[in-house]
Amino acid sequence: MIDPHAYPQKWPGCVVVGTGRNYPEIGKALDALVRLMTKRYEEIGKGIVAEQAHSRITILIDEWRAIVYNVKDASEAIKALLTESRKAAFSVFVATHSDRAKPLGLEGEYDLKDGFAIVRLAIANGQRYATLDMGNGEVPVLLPGTYPTQHPPVIEAEEVINLEPELTPEEARILELHEQGENISAIAAAVFGSKGGNQNQRVREVLSKYNQV
Repeated sequence: MIDPHAYPQKWPGCVVVGTGRNYPEIGKALDALVRLMTKRYEEIGKGIVAEQAHSRITILIDEWRAIVYNVKDASEAIKALLTESRKAAFSVFVATHSDRAKPLGLEGEYDLKDGFAIVRLAIANGQRYATLDMGNGEVPVLLPGTYPTQHPPVIEAEEVINLEPELTPEEARILELHEQGENISAIAAAVFGSKGGNQNQRVREVLSKYNQV
């Protein structure tokens, strides 16, 4: 569950990422999920695992609009997960207050929405209503009701996915030099053999990725 507005017991039984508007953590999680999807497709391409034969992962992303506005490259990551991950055994659900192109980060690609199953929720006269749009127009649907959460399912330790990004040798060296107090130009010179605009920017991107600036 990825939710910057989460709180205790909001999502019982889920591994929650991003509580307290921790957008850097959300960015890392999205990056890790895309990398995991890519790894699974590499295994599928080599014939190691069949399509949809990996262990299934259900990903819920709440506050899509806020995440797109606060996390660099979140739009691209979420679009990749929504459009490519099914055969890698991902089930992806997103929640947002708006279905317009810009808030969703879909400017210029709004036709992608036609491939989504869209549930719209509304409240009228104190009652909750819903419609389902599978690309052929909205139809009214019945909501399932409240599910008891007193005894949420237990997640076994081996089922928890490690979302920590793996450091490349280059990234590890940059972080090591940063911890030693070296400035950006010195780090660029040590890691890339020269310093300047592009090299310094690459150092800044790594430090930003790991919340060091």
